Amino acid sequence: GFVLKTLFSSGILSLFIELFSHFPPVTDNVLLATIFGGVLYGFGIGLVLSQKSTTGGTDILGRLIQYFFPQWKIGKILLGVDLFVIFLSFITFKTTEAVLYGVLALFISTTAIDWLMKSLNISKLAFIITDKGQEIGELLIRTSPRGVTLVDVKGVYSNTPKKMMICALKESEIPEFQRKILTVDEQAFIIYSESQQIVGNGFYIYE
Repeated sequence: GFVLKTLFSSGILSLFIELFSHFPPVTDNVLLATIFGGVLYGFGIGLVLSQKSTTGGTDILGRLIQYFFPQWKIGKILLGVDLFVIFLSFITFKTTEAVLYGVLALFISTTAIDWLMKSLNISKLAFIITDKGQEIGELLIRTSPRGVTLVDVKGVYSNTPKKMMICALKESEIPEFQRKILTVDEQAFIIYSESQQIVGNGFYIYE
């Protein structure tokens, strides 16, 4: 799967490079091109990497290195690999200014990659206090891809038993998730908290 997705990604990349080579540049300012090009490139590579693929360039070497050192972030690995490539280009072509712009673009793009990968890993944890936990849980299981954990709790003020539901979900899923809960129990008490990373089916982005 990794090989097939990489072949597809590298083919699409080559196609778009060829396509956009026929368009005039958006700006002739090299600094602006370096900054905005670095950001766009970083986001593009980050999206490809988040799908467990590569574009077949130095990012495939980065993934191979990360396979043996999974504790290293992919952005930092690509920074090291591409800095080495830029150093070799300096030895070969002796173009100091181009190398400096290349280093700047590299720092920007690898920062964008790490930021995107971290953002994609951030999810929400929902805690729902309700008297209708079983009904809500069955509805959510039936109509959404997310699992639900049901816990017996007790309200201290009312001294009555209740159900607390715990559910991990993406931020974009919150409005529909909340609508379903309130449809069953208008009095449900819902708390959302942010999670830096959730490891499990449908959540973890390979960094």
